[in-house]
Order: sequence, then C-alpha cells, then structure tokens
Amino acid sequence: MQEYVEIFNFTTWTWTVDGQIGLMFQRRLVQDPQPIPIAINYAGGGNTIAPNKFFLFASSTTIDISGAFRVADASWDQTASAAACNLAAVNNDACFPYFDSTAVTFDIIPYNDVDYPTEGAGVLTLYVKGSGIILDRVGWDGPGAVSPAFYETSPMMTGGGIKNGQVIYRKNTPPGGWDETVGPAYDSNNNNLDLQLAPAIPHFPPRNTSSAALPIKAGVPSVGAFVFANDGLSQLVQAIAAGSPPEAKFTLPNIATGTWTVNASTANYFLSFATSVMAGVTVSTSLILNTPAQYGFLSGYIKDTTNQVISNIYVNPGNGRSDLTGFYRIAAPPGFQKIFGNPNQENPNFVQTSCMVNVPLAKETGYNISLNIAGKISGWVTTDGTTPLPGISVKALNQYGGINQVASTGHDGRFELKVDSTGDYSILPAPSAGESVVPASKNVTISGGTSSVFVGTFTVSSNLGTLAGSVTAQGKPISTGVYIIASTGTVPATPPVIDHSFRQSGTVFLSGSSRSDGTYSLPVTPGTYTVAAWYTTLSGNTPTVVRKDFSNIVVSANQKTTLNIPW
Repeated sequence: MQEYVEIFNFTTWTWTVDGQIGLMFQRRLVQDPQPIPIAINYAGGGNTIAPNKFFLFASSTTIDISGAFRVADASWDQTASAAACNLAAVNNDACFPYFDSTAVTFDIIPYNDVDYPTEGAGVLTLYVKGSGIILDRVGWDGPGAVSPAFYETSPMMTGGGIKNGQVIYRKNTPPGGWDETVGPAYDSNNNNLDLQLAPAIPHFPPRNTSSAALPIKAGVPSVGAFVFANDGLSQLVQAIAAGSPPEAKFTLPNIATGTWTVNASTANYFLSFATSVMAGVTVSTSLILNTPAQYGFLSGYIKDTTNQVISNIYVNPGNGRSDLTGFYRIAAPPGFQKIFGNPNQENPNFVQTSCMVNVPLAKETGYNISLNIAGKISGWVTTDGTTPLPGISVKALNQYGGINQVASTGHDGRFELKVDSTGDYSILPAPSAGESVVPASKNVTISGGTSSVFVGTFTVSSNLGTLAGSVTAQGKPISTGVYIIASTGTVPATPPVIDHSFRQSGTVFLSGSSRSDGTYSLPVTPGTYTVAAWYTTLSGNTPTVVRKDFSNIVVSANQKTTLNIPW
C-alpha cells in the first residue's frame, strides 16, 4: 500500500520543513495511549514550502497514483529496527504495528478491510518539533462510528473507517466545496465539516514542492473579525458564523457613497482594500486576511455621572457610536491615542470628554467613557438694551481661565453656551475693534441640579471718537479734495503703500478725503495722533502738492475732536 500526506502553505511566508515540521499518528485511545511521531527521512525533495505551494510526505521516495508519479519531499524512514518503541528515538518498525521494513510493508495508517477489521479510525497531527505547537489535526472515525483519540470538534464520518484506495482531502471553496484550481485551505476547526473522503483515483494525484502554486479561495472562517471603513458614517461590525460548513459573514450598513478604504482585522491578520459604493447598491466581496494585524481595538460603555448608560454617542477616532446598551467599539492605530467621547458636543445634553489611551496592537482593550451632563448658560447681546446684535462671539472661561465653550449670538441677539453641569464661569462677549461692551463680563455658578442659567443682557456700543474739521485755501473751502492720514506713529514723506508688510507693522493708519464742501470726518479709535494732509493744485498739466503736518492730536472715545487745516 502507498501512503502520502500533502500539506499546503496558505500563508504569505515560506515554511521550513526539514527537521522542524513533523507528523504524528494515533488510533483510538485503547490502542494508542498517546500520539506517536513518525520517523521521517527528510533527504528527498525540497525542504521549504513557498507561499501557496505544497510539500509531500509519502511512504516511499517515489509513489505512483494511477500513473501519476510523484517524488516525495520527505518519506517514512524505512530503516529496519528490532528495538522497542522509544518515543525519544522513534523507529517505525517498533512503533507502528503494520510497518515492517523487512517485509517491505510501510503502513503507518491502517485501513479497514478483511485483514484489519477493527481498524480504520485515526488522527494525523502536523506539529512543530520541540515546541508542542499543533499546526493541524485530521481525525476520522472507524467501524461502528468509533472515534479516534483526538479530532477537531467532530471526527470526519467515514461510514465504516478509511479503506484502501481512499483519500481524505480538505475542502477549499466556501462553504467547504472542492475546486482543483485553488489551494486546500478551508478550516472551520471541525473535521467532519472540513474534510471529505473520496476514491484517490483518478481525481487526487498528490502534489509536491515542484507543483504549481495555487491561489486561496477560502481559509479559516474569521468569525469575530472586525470590519470597518473610513467613510466617517458607517460603524465597525464583527463577522458572524453563517451556514454549515460555516462562513464568516458581515454586513457593513449605512456606508456613505463614494470610494472608501475597508479594513478587516482579527487578532493576528489584517486586510485593507478600496471599494466604490453607489447609492442603493449592495457590494458583495470575499476577503482573505493574510497580512499582519495593524490596528488595536477599544470597547466599553458610555455612561453619565449617575452611572446611566448613554446611547448614540459618537466616539473618535474610529467612527464609533454607542448602541442602546451604551456599548461602543472602535478600531484605532496602536500606541497612545487621544480618544474623544461626544466630540464637539454632538449630543448637546452632554459635554465633550477626551483622554489618552494606550491601544495595544491586535488586541481589544476595555475603556469606559464617562460624560458630564451639560449645563446651559444663556444671555442676550444688544446695541442699546432693546435692539438685538447678531454675530457677536461669546466665550465661557472656567475657574482656571481656560476656554470651556464659545458660541455666537443668533439673529435675535441670544446665545447659549454648553458647559459642565457644575462649576464657576466667567462670560465674556468679544466685540469688534472700536466697540465696548457693558458689562465687560459676568460671573455665574452652575450647580449639579441646575440645567440652565440666564446671565442677563450685554450692551455693545461704539467706542470710536471722531476727527473732523475743514480744509481751506486762502480762506475758502477746498472743493477738489484733500487726502488726510491720521496715525499713531510717524507719517512718512509720501503716503505709505498698503501691503502685507505695512499691515504687519502694528502702526495704526486711518485715512480719508475731504468732501466737496471742504469738510472731512474720520472715525478713529481713542488715542493720540499725528495728522498729515496733502493738497494738490495744477498749473496747466503740472501738479503741485503741498503737505501740512500736525502732532499730538488727542481723540477721546465718543467725542469729536476738531482740526481745521488751512493753506
């Protein structure tokens, strides 16, 4: 009889087999109390398995399956031995009852027929030598549905045990079918669902390291995998088991239209790909996670200060949102991340909170978020105590002087600030330049039982003074216009060029021209000014410009200062 075991590398890295990966076989516990390593000669073909390729163990160095000759990459050690079975130095002759090197019978795996009527059940284990790591385990039942010593979830039901001329193959297409053009990698951790028994001839010639690489269509169902997109609208979901044999299925609802990056991650593996989403269209796809994980995950509950859960609270980064039980889950890059709960007070009943959290790679960490109930401070801004003034910025400073919240007055002059439900605050409107506000600020205390406080009315009025007068020549009003500059600094010999450097100088320059009746009026902020005026006359086509200068001109708030300029 010929035996072979074909293994397939479904990962993205190369496996070294020689001396590192081995096989163990065990029948029922009453027959074999423990798994027995198979003594293997690794001097055959290749010693590594490239991604998506095969490695062939066989009972001899060359096997012939219905005319399909294959060179084994490693074979059962056929060295004759009369020594007792010693698991520290295994010899196949002594350890396996139907293996006999002298009789040229190299049977490790017994089958059920008239010669071996009680045989047929067994478990074959692929393991890493010296580590105890089990890579895979294939278990099948025997006559009377007796179970082997070990198996994954349920042994493969053979209907009487494995027989001569049969092969156990691993399914390779979802949900657990067979296609010879793809690699055998489907593994739901249930031998009865993942494996199939069939005649070896003519459909299953073994493959070795020289055989072509095959793509993967189905691997281990990633039940529990996290799936999320960067569209800013959809929420992270987890894949669930569906069907038998099971698949890991997910639905990412409420995703925005457009082209987005979709990510899927388990504790060990990750996949990222771009996809386009159109309105009203469901996009179906299969995912193979085959690169190392790149994200960590945070989950927990969002509650208020009374320990009540809060639903529909946004959490960022990760575009998470709490469900009806207050539970949220987000994906975030590993390392210290600033996590925001209720950013920008999306829910106005609660304030924003943030905290630095260490997110471990490829693990889920619990982090509960507590939100303070929002207090409300409202008020009114007017121009005269009656007329509303819209568009005025109002800020609330907390007891430490930090800005807690900023709002603007509406068309009715009213504002509302969301602050913590407990604390002392100063409320300060911010009028435009040249304006004053009375009172300049108001202090207010928000207590835990107070939901809203009205701070009263602020009145904003102009704080400008006026520089005005007449311009005359020979005692008569100048009707052609005089250019006038008032500055808190020195006025240069010629009017300055108004550019970026000039605006960054910090010196105030206010300018204007006199009217045709020979008068002028400049609104200016209170201060002491230097004033320059230029009067231009023409003699034919030749202009003559005469300048007048004045200094220490004081202008007070809401007062008129008269400066007449004669030539």
